[in-house]
Amino acid sequence: MWFADISWRQFRRSLGGFSAIVCKQEDDVWAEDQYGKTIAQGEAGVDDAQVIQSAIDAVEKGIVFLARGTYQCVRDSPAQIYLKSYVSLVGEGKDATRLIINRANGVSKGDGISISNTVGARLISIRVDAKTHDQQAAVVGSNVSDFVACDCRFENLDNVFAVYFAGSSSPDVDNEVLDKNNKLINCEIYGEYTGDVLSWSFQMDSEIAGCKIYGRVALYKGKNVNFHHNFIYDSPNEGIWITGKYYNAHINNNIIRGTPSYAIRNSGEVYGLVISDNLIYRTGPSGAATIGLFDYIEGVVANNYITYTKAAAIGIACNGILKVVNNIAKNCNRDNKYWYNGGSIFGISGYKDLFLEFRNNIAYDLNTNGAPMTISLGGNEPKAEAIFEGNIFNRSNSFHGADHPTLGNTANSELYMIAKNYLAKFKMERNYAFTDSAPEKVLLKTGNENSGSKTISGDGVTTDFEIGAHGLVTTDPSKIVVKITPVSQDAINASPCVGYVDPADNTKIRVKFASAPANGADNVKIVWHAEVIS
Repeated sequence: MWFADISWRQFRRSLGGFSAIVCKQEDDVWAEDQYGKTIAQGEAGVDDAQVIQSAIDAVEKGIVFLARGTYQCVRDSPAQIYLKSYVSLVGEGKDATRLIINRANGVSKGDGISISNTVGARLISIRVDAKTHDQQAAVVGSNVSDFVACDCRFENLDNVFAVYFAGSSSPDVDNEVLDKNNKLINCEIYGEYTGDVLSWSFQMDSEIAGCKIYGRVALYKGKNVNFHHNFIYDSPNEGIWITGKYYNAHINNNIIRGTPSYAIRNSGEVYGLVISDNLIYRTGPSGAATIGLFDYIEGVVANNYITYTKAAAIGIACNGILKVVNNIAKNCNRDNKYWYNGGSIFGISGYKDLFLEFRNNIAYDLNTNGAPMTISLGGNEPKAEAIFEGNIFNRSNSFHGADHPTLGNTANSELYMIAKNYLAKFKMERNYAFTDSAPEKVLLKTGNENSGSKTISGDGVTTDFEIGAHGLVTTDPSKIVVKITPVSQDAINASPCVGYVDPADNTKIRVKFASAPANGADNVKIVWHAEVIS
């Protein structure tokens, strides 16, 4: 006997409380209630699913215990098992209790377990295999609330979702007509479908935690999802796709590895997005972003470690209000794309209606062709506003601005020079840079002050001379103060002197002496300092 050296009665007693039990032995499969009365029996491998269903139907509320073994589910039914409200189907472990789904012995395809129209149902310690015979979803449900799956394995091939939660019959996110309080805990979800392996649609107050997932997770139109401590690996598609309108999607403390496309992206409005404390590595796509932010977002991307990716780290192409803080991008852009072909570690669409706080992020390796940051306008006027504070950039290659309607593409080793042309407004404080050849950090200029020297040839007549571009973030003369210090003797003799913004070109500054400096070649040298005042 499969229960070895103990009696049937001892085995039943060891299980504790249950309402029904299903077992297999050799050619027999049977179900008993808690008192030992037979509920149903049949031929093993033929009647397994019907016996399990009979056990479930016989229980009003409680536990149906599914003893270890492999159950061949071959009914000609859209789903092999229909779970009921407040009934828990409990196995002896996902490697011990296995349901193999094969509707009508392969004549047609079906789902494994349906949890539709239930409240408080449970699946615990069971493996549902829709993969061996290429069936439909292992678990499927709509109009489901308070469901929990724990310590299970759900699997299928490339036909459709392994787990499919479809939501209520007439879902409405804004009015909270959604399935509520459903959870997947410590489950394994496997599928080779190039779409979604786990489709989590129209869910509210839901949780997916501690799961190992092979394939893409689709969070479709919902509210208050907590997706944490999961491992998404070697998906044939993306890692996580947040699509449709979503409120409060929290993607925290996950590991995402080996996706050939985005690790995380959205398509649709997301309010209250939090992507934090994730480890993302060996992802793609080449020439795009590991985390892709689109459409409209109000949220935070924080404390993520992104490494060894073909793609850039974070692509920001959304409208909204966004904080990107404390992220580390190391050894990204492994395909060594140029900045104009997706090789920027951080990318910003400057023509979006976006307010961005970009603080305390680190961009390490660029490879030979990449860029620390590109701000692109796509031929449009700049609209985005940004604060850059406390970031550290590898500046071995320049920062880039792309597709300005008049300036086109430009490059500069100072980020503020790009920001002032490709953003509507910006502020910079305490940003640092290093290069591969000079690893010591240096402070990046903010654009709020600038200085330099100028050497002029006097002619004994001219008192007013052009110095050149001030390089400040503003061109408003009322907000710029220019200080001049004469250095050479001829400059001192012609002083006092004053500096001012050129009224003919507010991007430049000039100096005016009290008297004309003496005639000579390069005999008038000054030092200048220009500063923005509030």
